[in-house]
Amino acid sequence: INGRISRAFTAPPGTYDVYVALTERSSGGAVKPKTAVVKQEVTIPDLKSGLTTSSIIVAEHIDADTDGSRATYEQQLDDPYRLWGRRIAPATRRTFKPSETLSVLFLVYQAKPSSDDKPDVEVSYSVHLGTTNASESVRASLRPELFNATTLPLTFSLSGGDLILAGRQIALDALEAGPYRLEIVVTDRVAHTAVRRTVPFSVDGTR
Repeated sequence: INGRISRAFTAPPGTYDVYVALTERSSGGAVKPKTAVVKQEVTIPDLKSGLTTSSIIVAEHIDADTDGSRATYEQQLDDPYRLWGRRIAPATRRTFKPSETLSVLFLVYQAKPSSDDKPDVEVSYSVHLGTTNASESVRASLRPELFNATTLPLTFSLSGGDLILAGRQIALDALEAGPYRLEIVVTDRVAHTAVRRTVPFSVDGTR
């Protein structure tokens, strides 16, 4: 067993308590199987209120989905990290070695379509030292990702339900040990709106 259990559920926007119960398989003897219950608070945002994103997924590794087809609703429930041609193993840690990379992925929702039914979205990434906002804390800025008519497939259609899957793999070998944050800014050039997301992480200095 790899220690990972994945299951999706759907619910209206709001804050929920999610309970996961694990029970040992009965051996048929006199010893009663042990049960453990884990509680996790989950907030589901309103994805129809304007430009927004999914939670930022920090990935342990990302593999190509050899199936090549879009998952159905039922398949997505059983395999929630099968996203748009990729299979994602979420990381359970936020501390990395300098020899590793920080891999993040997320979906962009409610991008406004241009006249060709394509978005015009820019996603910028910057790495900052520390966990508080400070303009002088920038340690690295990456080339932005662009999602528009020149970068997306001809078949991409916002009205058809296609979504923007953004993400980067960031080398950490130039960073000294310490706490950092990855700042992500998603800008919709059609709607002239933007949202910001922050991912805290740390580098432990062990190569």
